[in-house]
Amino acid sequence: MTAEVASVSGKQDANYAHDVAQRYVEAYPWADVAAIEASMRVNGAFAAQMAALGRFFETLGVERRDSRYTILRILHLARGPKSQNDLRGELGVTSPNVTYLIDGLERDGLVVRAAHPTDRRATFVELTAQGQELAAKLVPSMIDFMATVCRDFTDEEKRLLNRLLDKFHRNAVESYPKGGA
Repeated sequence: MTAEVASVSGKQDANYAHDVAQRYVEAYPWADVAAIEASMRVNGAFAAQMAALGRFFETLGVERRDSRYTILRILHLARGPKSQNDLRGELGVTSPNVTYLIDGLERDGLVVRAAHPTDRRATFVELTAQGQELAAKLVPSMIDFMATVCRDFTDEEKRLLNRLLDKFHRNAVESYPKGGA
């Protein structure tokens, strides 16, 4: 493991997750060592990806704010205005949160709000020329970033990883529901 990777994960040993899982099993023999190791590896991979994403945005000279990027991507790929409600739904955030994000993008001159032509309650958001220029730079660069983090995977391995992560995600969502069982 390189020093840079170790500093991202805080671990010096590539076998860290396995070793910790083994310690769990020593203390709790009924524990599922493979599940512990898998969960720890997913967490470690996420932390490493987030650190790489920060470095990626830095190379582009852009402040890293994932939700702001996501709004720019949505609007760029939509090739037209979207309602704030559409953005809220796609981001999976509250209305006040999407308002806050759009306020910041608007302050930076990247988006503008426009009244819905037929529904006074709805507001459209669209990219400004500056926002279009930034999104046209960021979105293709993000495609390259995603390809880079998957560069050593075959197409079949990527499909398998997607299926496995879908299961992991579903299990996480369905476990320990809000408000108790």
